[in-house]
Amino acid sequence: INASNIPQLTMGAWVKPSLASIQSGKFLSHDNGQFDRTVGFDTRDGAGISMFTGAGVAGNEVVPTGQWHFVAVRYDGTSATLNVNTSQLTVADQSSDNGGEIFTQIGGNPNFNEPFIGEMDNVFFFDEALSDAALESIRVNGVSAVPLPGALLLVLSVVPFFRLRRAS
Repeated sequence: INASNIPQLTMGAWVKPSLASIQSGKFLSHDNGQFDRTVGFDTRDGAGISMFTGAGVAGNEVVPTGQWHFVAVRYDGTSATLNVNTSQLTVADQSSDNGGEIFTQIGGNPNFNEPFIGEMDNVFFFDEALSDAALESIRVNGVSAVPLPGALLLVLSVVPFFRLRRAS
């Protein structure tokens, strides 16, 4: 998820944190110590779910433990947007300034003892900055609810042709 390889990125998951995780547990990270693309709990901008922006930490969305929460972060090269349930925060994206690790860790930070303690489900990564509508669709319906536009168009245009042919 390095910004030099994937300039636009959307990543997220459904998380159910335990009390032990809300101080510093990271959900998704490739941080090498320079605030690279990461999302999880952090206390530097308040005690809550935050994202790394390439130059620091933004967000402090406090959520109850023991409940499921939708969390996603988008980097588009200009702005970084954190979505937690139905809340949204957008700040400048400076992640292109940092290299990050060559791998992504799910459930922790690769260089710091910041494990996520709780449950995660439906982790997703897209090599594009998804729209608000696409993220809302994922939040409400799940990851498989986001259609592939080209494939959907192809299916819709071919199906009537086959019906007509079979009928003749």
